[in-house]
Amino acid sequence: MTKQMSKFFRMCLAKMHMDLRAYGTGKSISQHFKVKPSRLDLSQELRKDAENSRTEVEQAKNEAEAVRNDVDRKIEQNNAIWEKTFHQLMSLSRGYLLKR
Repeated sequence: MTKQMSKFFRMCLAKMHMDLRAYGTGKSISQHFKVKPSRLDLSQELRKDAENSRTEVEQAKNEAEAVRNDVDRKIEQNNAIWEKTFHQLMSLSRGYLLKR
């Protein structure tokens, strides 16, 4: 079957809401599209995906918390530097005013 024919059949089947069936000696549908998973397989896969999602969310929360703590620490360091600089400027200006 050519690509144009297969595209045409897929479009027609999509419009008619029908299932694709294989006739003849060629591959069966399950060979074309792999084995149809059972409900048990689907539920196990869903459970694994949910657990993976939870761990990824937990990792993202931990990373965000680490970034937040790092930013808070840097802000505290900058505030300490500015306070020290401000006190030095005040002591210099006080000394300058006292000399006058």
